[in-house]
Amino acid sequence: MPLARPISRPRQELRALGAAVSFLTRIPVPGVFDAADLRRASVYFPLVGAGIGSLCGRLARAWGPPVALTVEALLTGALHLDALADSADGLGGRDRAHALEIMRDSRLGSFGAVALILDLTLRGAALQRCADPVRAARSAGALARAVPVVLAVTLPYVRAEGTGAALETTTPARAVLGAGLAAGLSGDPAAIGAAALFTAASAGFWRDRIGGVTGDVLGASIELGSTLLLVLASTRTGPAVIRSWSGGPEESR
Repeated sequence: MPLARPISRPRQELRALGAAVSFLTRIPVPGVFDAADLRRASVYFPLVGAGIGSLCGRLARAWGPPVALTVEALLTGALHLDALADSADGLGGRDRAHALEIMRDSRLGSFGAVALILDLTLRGAALQRCADPVRAARSAGALARAVPVVLAVTLPYVRAEGTGAALETTTPARAVLGAGLAAGLSGDPAAIGAAALFTAASAGFWRDRIGGVTGDVLGASIELGSTLLLVLASTRTGPAVIRSWSGGPEESR
């Protein structure tokens, strides 16, 4: 039997990019991706996040935040929102084991419901307030997608299996490259610093709470990180013309 031909480096990276799109969105991507593709994919997470953010920022500017948030949820399959809800519900656990048990339960609890309401409200208000929602959402989308990669490299994965387990095998070198790509796509020193602080705070919190990370924690870090960065961007815009949620322009004073 002839030996399989090794995949060239450019093709490996192309497959990794496809795996990143497939992992983070519901966009159909041709091909079947294996563990090696997913291990390499994390470096391209910020690029995918920047694309999602740019689209949603344009929709927010043209049609208002509700349309943008709806499209984002459909585009990502509400994956990060579900992760946020499960992680928030886990905060009600008595201890580490109980928290992990709650997070595995697919039912929505009161903590999760409140977290979703607050998160979507803050995101919508921030998008409405940003003078340049496209730039703000692109920056937030890129930087937030680098957060779970860094968390997965620095903290142990506390479940035997799960969606986020593939990120645990990411090499530190690719995590650094991913973070550098995110910073380059953002180009905003304040946002980059805020993302770094958020990553460090998240690592310390989840290490103390459950001893590491899960897929839900990694997904929630994307959602919370993006929201935090959008809120930060909205506070630095100053007086600007913004759009109401009905889509009409209003003068902010």
